[in-house]
Amino acid sequence: MPAELGDPQILERISHRVLIRRWGLAWLTRDGAPIGSETTEAEEVAAVIQVLGEHGRKIRIVVEDDKARYAVWVARDDAAETVLVPVALVDQAGKKMPVEVQPGVTLEAAPTRGGLRAVAIVDPLLSVEGWVNGAAIGHVWIARAGDASDARDQGPLLRLGRGAQLRGAPDPAAPVLATVKADEFVVGRVGASGAYTEVVATRPHVKVRGFIETAKVLGETDDFVSLGSGSGHGFGMSHAVKHEIPAGTCLYAHSEGEVIGVTLEAQTRLGGRLTDDGWAMIYIDSPWGVSSMYAKSVGRDPSQPPSWDSCTEPAHRR
Repeated sequence: MPAELGDPQILERISHRVLIRRWGLAWLTRDGAPIGSETTEAEEVAAVIQVLGEHGRKIRIVVEDDKARYAVWVARDDAAETVLVPVALVDQAGKKMPVEVQPGVTLEAAPTRGGLRAVAIVDPLLSVEGWVNGAAIGHVWIARAGDASDARDQGPLLRLGRGAQLRGAPDPAAPVLATVKADEFVVGRVGASGAYTEVVATRPHVKVRGFIETAKVLGETDDFVSLGSGSGHGFGMSHAVKHEIPAGTCLYAHSEGEVIGVTLEAQTRLGGRLTDDGWAMIYIDSPWGVSSMYAKSVGRDPSQPPSWDSCTEPAHRR
């Protein structure tokens, strides 16, 4: 499979997913030396990633970075617990709540008691708690079509302030389903207004349908704010050798090692000198910093530029 990572739509063909919560240590081969640093604070993320396999406390994932796509092993402890199938939260008595969660939601889950696990959804804007069947919680799931809908699909948009509570019924004694943690949060109105207004609140992989005190509504809005962030790495090594690496070149974990990935675009890459047996170390950026991978020249004439081993060749296909 790693040799096929440059194929069109390959990521859509990989059905298993995991939610990575931090970039801790990683391994290019399952039992090899780690990349990254145990002494460096891990970067916190919430990234849904394709999975190629599992073995004990490690999960093999697909990473795309630096115009390359490659497979690495990560620690299971660096993956978040999530639901494995779409489910509705229940209350402590097992009664269904109008809170739908999808695989990919980050959970903090307590140990199983009576078949249920108390869970809190990890989200910067909305506080949601409930219970889930313990068998429905894990790390790796099979992706399916569909996800929580967007509040923009639910009618007029309403602004709520910090501390606003969505309840399970239009009653001040009804259970609280969710509490707004941000200074401002947008929900969609789905029911008639009175003392309470029925609304839908959505976050990634979460949908809550409940009732808000109409007096707590700050007003209507046309803006639906989504938050995001990005990061990257850069490097420069004046002493390194430059190699012209075309798209589709196989990336190896080490010389004479296994194929772990493919370059996606032609690029001048820095690395080490070409050895007599045709191997060159090249630098590939990754979430763990700059990693050393290898390319192999299959050309027979040393007077000519290297002819890099291509993963589009039949020899690398199943």
